This record gives sequence, structure tokens and C-alpha cells, in this order.
Amino acid sequence: MSKGQRGRPQRELDTSVPALAELAQQLRELRARAGLTLHELSAIVNWSPASLSTATTGRDLPRWELVQAWVLGCAPDANLALWRGRYDKAAVAAESAFEAGGGKGASPTVPAGKPESASCSAGQEDAIVSQQGPKAAAAADAAASPDRGSGTPADTVLLEQSAVVAWQSALEQAAWQSLTRQWHTRGLVAHPAPAPIRFTAVPADFMDQEEATRDLHGQYCDIAEIFALIPARRLLIAGDRSSGKTQLACHLGEQLLASGEDSMSTGLPVRFSLASWQPQLQSLQQWMACELNAMINTTRRAKRKTGPFHEELVTVLLGKSQLLPILDNFDKLSPRERGHALDVLNRWPATAQFVVVSGYSEFASAVEQTDTVITASAGIQLQPLNVDDLDGWLQRSSRSASRARSKAEDWAAVITVLRTQPDAPAARVLASPLLAGAARMLYTDGRADPRELISNGATVASLERRLTGYLVEHAAAGPDPLSLQDSPHRDPRRPTSESALHLALERIALYEAATGKGVRASADLYRPRPRGVLSTVLQSIFLALFAYYYLAPPAPEPDYYSTYPYETTPTVGGLAAFTGALLTGLLTCAYLRKESIWGTIPADRPGLAKLIQTFLTMTPGVICLGLNLTMLSARSYDGVTDGELFSLPFGLLIAVSSLLALSKTMTPDRAIADGILFFVTVLAAWFAQTDSVLLEVVGLRYVFLTTTTGQWLAAALKRPALLLNLSPVRLLITLTRATDLGLLEHNHESYTLSQAAIARYYRSAAPQSSLSPTSASHLWRRNGKHLTLSDPPQ
Repeated sequence: MSKGQRGRPQRELDTSVPALAELAQQLRELRARAGLTLHELSAIVNWSPASLSTATTGRDLPRWELVQAWVLGCAPDANLALWRGRYDKAAVAAESAFEAGGGKGASPTVPAGKPESASCSAGQEDAIVSQQGPKAAAAADAAASPDRGSGTPADTVLLEQSAVVAWQSALEQAAWQSLTRQWHTRGLVAHPAPAPIRFTAVPADFMDQEEATRDLHGQYCDIAEIFALIPARRLLIAGDRSSGKTQLACHLGEQLLASGEDSMSTGLPVRFSLASWQPQLQSLQQWMACELNAMINTTRRAKRKTGPFHEELVTVLLGKSQLLPILDNFDKLSPRERGHALDVLNRWPATAQFVVVSGYSEFASAVEQTDTVITASAGIQLQPLNVDDLDGWLQRSSRSASRARSKAEDWAAVITVLRTQPDAPAARVLASPLLAGAARMLYTDGRADPRELISNGATVASLERRLTGYLVEHAAAGPDPLSLQDSPHRDPRRPTSESALHLALERIALYEAATGKGVRASADLYRPRPRGVLSTVLQSIFLALFAYYYLAPPAPEPDYYSTYPYETTPTVGGLAAFTGALLTGLLTCAYLRKESIWGTIPADRPGLAKLIQTFLTMTPGVICLGLNLTMLSARSYDGVTDGELFSLPFGLLIAVSSLLALSKTMTPDRAIADGILFFVTVLAAWFAQTDSVLLEVVGLRYVFLTTTTGQWLAAALKRPALLLNLSPVRLLITLTRATDLGLLEHNHESYTLSQAAIARYYRSAAPQSSLSPTSASHLWRRNGKHLTLSDPPQ
């Protein structure tokens, strides 16, 4: 049976004291979720209905015993520490309002019905002080006695005023930008109400022993208050993929930013994605400084190192508890990097506060391998949604009241099956907050029938494809994304912007599946899989043979105008030609396998990694210039032809294209420069083709390898849709749009798919069922047409 509220209307809520009104409203919502009337609750808690009704008016502070009984009566497994913190907050506000009104207004006393008790006992005062955090306590101690506390002089408790002016506004700008993404109003997670995510404490082995005894279970809306229960403000958020970890962490940051009263106990929360951190090249603080500078730079051309933040300032901000980094995507690091990250976090100042967001299994393996936990930390683990979470939430509708009642009736059969069959495919699919939100949009706000979820033949894979396909189409569609394929708003002949979007997401999914990393360069999207060993060897041999025949001396030919019957034009010797060909083959093999070589460099050798990376990237230019200069030096005394002279700028252009490949920025300006360089290089090869055909063959192959335009044209031979819909310039525009829609995550270094379900959807090549998009749903893979949704089964 669906949850609802019964009984007569409640009294009007008095909002003159916001903290009291908030406590009263939370108690009302708790009773509504339990589906109890005041008389039913009175029989459970043994308090009179009048006392219970008065406790939720917001005019007087109820006794803690009443609040405790109310909470346990409605939710026996509720977190009492969380509710005690709310009560203490309301008690302080009520006492302040009572004193400010000269004994009038909200009273800190309680209504009759139980013995009088102090509104704020000594234990409550300790709880209130603990909520203010170590920073406020340290500041108070320093103000009272500068020589006590941590032993630090009073003038070093806070940064100098001049330094604060320099970075404070920039840090706040970075905080809001990293947490509140400017997604489209019909984006991926745009929905009136968030999914009812629940969480519990992680096992004690993953937390500091001093924090392992704390009760940290709660719901999505409680995360800020749960965070306040941790004295050191060090929190681990763990969960499975697509369980809502990032969404919960961003909600925590937004709550802390919006709450002015927490500004003294926590720093400004800023979300960082550890997926772009390279420990072998940068320390964690140095990388965070670069990320902060990139967030506040409004123009794409601005350098990431340009800005007020640097490694030393970030360290000071951490030590002063004025920066609260939310370190997301801990699970995207390699196993070795995870252990290194744990060691770095434990070497931060003892007053540093932070939040780590990670997959549960990845963090567990890191703890087991290193036998290390984060000092003074506590952790929560996100739980899958169950039928009690979904009942009452799935049926909500943004439509009219009559339409909402009709949809609630349609959902009744689904809720019944979910209760009687906990292992049903629909129950397993709706356990994900992402897919549950998609089902709510499709079946409650949309026109589809929710009984599709329990129809015969429904499987986990087919339901996931159905919901994920709708979710992607909903985000990518035009002005009316909720319209189905039979809607007149859907014109199959409209521009192929959706085709480009689907193609780009498909290429990113394939690249992530093959490499396990995000896309850093545009060329990676046109070559979504690493080159195999056989392909590398064959290409290296092919280019080595061309280099040898370009350098080798030609066969003697008779010269009838010379004194000697046979005469040859002096060229490079046979040994030198063989050496040049061998070097060409080996360097080409190293260049084609450079990703594998980079992965073998130790993380503690950043200088060596940078040197090898630069050399391998410049290999094509080095080879072409070496071959060209070797041939020109051998023929310099006998005269050089025009074709050989044109080969020199050709080799220089290839070297420039290699240097351009060192830059990983993905901007339209870079794409235009890359295309111009490609066509100029091809033009130079055409002028030099008379006497240097073999060199042009080698050089043109390198041009296609080093330029994004070349990679695009080469990939278009196999996939013509790439040539039509996904040019380098249009690709960057498409990636920006996908990021705005929430389909991608961009962390200033790479693009990654935001959800695991989207990655599986684009990697899936399984036959489509009646519950998923039709067999034409992957038309963009063949002819560039956009995704269409099937009609609900009859």
C-alpha cells in the first residue's frame, strides 16, 4: 500500500524562530513517512495527542524526551545522535530568541505533561561546542590566552588580512563552480526531488578506531548534519558505481556553502576529481593549486598555472581549515596511486579537513594492501534503494492532481510485485538512484506505462537499456524531450547534432573500456582502442623498409657522357642506410606503443617520465628530419634538386605537428590550428614528391598519426559517420554540450562518462528487446540517425 498522510489537518507552523520551525517540520515529515496519525503515535509513545500536536507548532521548544519518543516511535532505527544535534540547535535558537525578546516570544521551556528539565544541560552544551568544530575552539582559546592551546601565536591562527583578500573571493568562486554545475534544465539528473539515498557506517576496519563507534546512518538530506558529528571533519563516502556518491558529496558541499553558521567550523568545500591527478608529476597540493587556478580562469586560453593559488598556499589553507577538498573519483586511481594517496592524506596537517569519494571495493582493496586507514576519519557507505525508499517517491508527479492519482494507481501493481518479489529484475534495476530517477521521469511524468517494468520477458539488461536509453535521449533531445517517437515534435530529418552526441559518447565508452582512463586528447576519440602488438610491428617494418630504400645507394647505371663506363651518384653508404632504417623501425615501434611505455615508469620518477614522454611524442619529427638531413648532407657537394629542398620544410612541418601533439588542450582553436597544419603539410608533400616519394610516404603516415585531423580522416575510412557528423571542431562543441547535460564529466584534463550505466549502454552490442530502444536505436552507429524509443508493449 502506498504511503500517505491521514487524520485531520495539522496546526499552522510558526516560523518566527527558524531553528524551531525546522525541527517541527522535520518531526512532521518523519510522522508522514511512517504513515501514522497523532492518535496512533500517541498510543505508541505514551504521550498525549495534545502534547504531540503542540510540539510541532514551532512556538515552544518540546522536551528532548518527547522528541526522542517521537523519533523512535516513527523510525525505530533512526540516528538519535543526529536528532540530538537538531534539538540542541533548536534549543540554542529558542533561548536566544527568548532573551532577545525580554522574556517574550519563543519559550525555551516546554509544555506540561512531563517533569520540568533544563533546556540545555551540560551534556548538551558539550554537543553544541562539538558541532562548532576544532577551528572555532582553537580561535576561542587563542583569543582568551594566546599562549595556550596548540602553542601557536595568536597572530598565526588566521591568515593575514592582505592574503585573505587575495584568494578568498577566488576560492569561493571555485567552490560554487565545482559543486553547482550549469546543467541544462532537462539534463541528466534534473529532477524536482532527489532520490531517497540511504547510507550506513562503513565497517570499523576502514575507519580510525576512535571514530568507529559513531552512529552515522542517515538519508540524503541528513548528510550535512552527519558530517557535523565527526570532530575532525574527515569523511569517506563509499559506494558502488552509479549509487549517487558524487551527487551526495556535491549536496554536502552545497549545504556547507549555503549554511553561514558552519563557516567557522569548516572551510570552503571544493570538489576535485582525482582522475586527472598524476602523482609521478605533481604533489597533491600542487595539483590542487593548478585545479583551483583552472576553475577561476574564465577563458579557455588562460593557463592552469596562472592564478593566486600555489602549493604553499594550499598547504596553509588546509592547515587553517579554510579549504575543505572533496576528493572525488578515488577509485579512478591505479592501485599503487591509491596507496600513495592514503599516505599523502595522512601526512597532511592534523587540522586538515576533507572528504574522500570512492568505490567501496576499490577503497577496501587499498586499505587491505597498505594496511592504512585515514587518520581521524569516519566513513559512510551508500545503500541500494529498496521498495520502502521508492514507495511514495516514484508516484510523485509534476502533472495535475488527477493525472498524479492515475499514475499512482498504475504504480500500485509494480509496488506490489517489488514487495513480493525482492529479486525481480525491476527491483534490481530500480536499486540504482540514476535508473530510479529515469523510471520516475518516464513512467510518472511521461506517458509510458510503469507496468512495463514487470511485464513478461523483462530482464535486468533490457530494463537498464530501456531506462538508460530514455535518459540519454531525454537529456539530448530538443525543446520537448518527453515526446516519444510518434510525436510531431520529433523530425527525423532535423540536423544531426544528436548523431554527433551519440557518436562521441560511444567513442568515449570504447576508449574507457580499453584503457580504463578518460579521454585527454581529441585524437583518442578517433582511435578508441590501443594499437595491438602485431599492428605496431607491421607498421614499424613497413616504415623501416621505406626509410632504407630512401637512403640506400641506387644501382649503377651506364653513363655514356662520362669517361668511366659506370658511375653512380654518391649517397649514404649501405651501413648508414641500414642503421637509419633500423632506428626508424625501433623509434616508430616505441612511438606507437608510447602509452604502454609510460605505464611502466615508476611514480616516484616524475622528471624521467616527463623526459620520455616529450621524446616519444617528438619521435615522428625527429625521424623525418633525420632522414632528410642525412640525405641532403650526402648530396650537398653534387647539388640538391628542388624536390629535395621541398622535403626540408615538409620534415619541419611534421616536427611542428609533433610539438602540437604535446598540448593536451581540447579547444576549437586547437582543432582549427591542427587542421591548417595538416593541410599545409600535405601541400608541402605534394611539391616535394618528385625526388622524395619514399620520404613523403613515411612522413604522411606520421602526419596521420600525430594530427587530430589525420586521425579523424583515417577513422572515417572505416566509419563514414565520423566524417559527416564528428569533425574535430564539432567534436569539441559536442563534448561541451554533453558536459552541460551531465552526460560527461570534465576535470580540466580529461572527459569521462558520468555514469556506469551510460558506459554499459554505449558498449553494449546485445540484441535489443521489446523493452529497450528498438533495433534502430543504434542507427547512429551505421547511418548517423538519432535514437528513437519504442512504444510501450501492449
